[in-house]
Amino acid sequence: MCPNAMATRLRQTSDRLQRRTIIKSTTSRSRPQRVNRLVEIANGKDAVVLRCSHRGCRDVIPVCILKLSDRCSTTFKSAKWHHISCDEHYCQCCYDCYTQKSGLRKVNDWRRLWKLNGGKALPSIKLFIAEGHRVISPTDDGQDPCSVAEDPVARRALVSYWFKYLAVPPLLKNSPAAVFLKKEYYFDLLGMSPTSLVDTHLYKFCIEQNFYLCLRNLIVALWNLNPSNWITPADCKKKIICRGLIRILLTHEVGRILQFLTHQGLVNFGLLKNPPNCFSIAPK
Repeated sequence: MCPNAMATRLRQTSDRLQRRTIIKSTTSRSRPQRVNRLVEIANGKDAVVLRCSHRGCRDVIPVCILKLSDRCSTTFKSAKWHHISCDEHYCQCCYDCYTQKSGLRKVNDWRRLWKLNGGKALPSIKLFIAEGHRVISPTDDGQDPCSVAEDPVARRALVSYWFKYLAVPPLLKNSPAAVFLKKEYYFDLLGMSPTSLVDTHLYKFCIEQNFYLCLRNLIVALWNLNPSNWITPADCKKKIICRGLIRILLTHEVGRILQFLTHQGLVNFGLLKNPPNCFSIAPK
């Protein structure tokens, strides 16, 4: 190749590389940085709060739900927040409790039990905390007086997009479906906890299949255990035992899924008594 042609080619390549570098550096400088802190006004004072980095928590002030460590960030000033849901977080200090000797020993014991009982997902520390240390409420006794105001966090769990930001799927404990699915499927892929076991789909849950499967399997299992009685939403709610705010959404949606399965002829069919009023309306 002619020296002049070689010089021209190298010059063009250098010019393109230089323009590309300038555009890249300019783009990175002009890119708006994500705001990581919120300002909370309490008692007339401003407080700087480090927020969760998850995109679903843009306007949420995180609060640690574990409170395991003596250095727990109860003042919202954690070095890092770990996301479980939009209203459930735990601070870095409580997370470090399970990376040390005593806490790590518990995690390793749980991991062995998880794999032994048919867990498919990677048993991470986040899954361990979500599956074993969140708040649990197995029953709805209805004894709270009407004068007690409802926690606004419970209301937010019913928002349509709330469950899309869950870091871990809901895992039912002691599900009746375990008897029929044991040694055939991975329990955590069907919405059941492998560590707490006793020896046509709705369009809304096409993406979140784990959410639908855990309730569908529970309903079908209850029906097969006693096919001579109607299965009602109240019967299903007694068996929905899981940790965290996700139980609010599960108990809210179980009636609609039960109604759907009834109209599909999968449960509540045969020579039975008259159905209760909760099945008088066709599912949407």
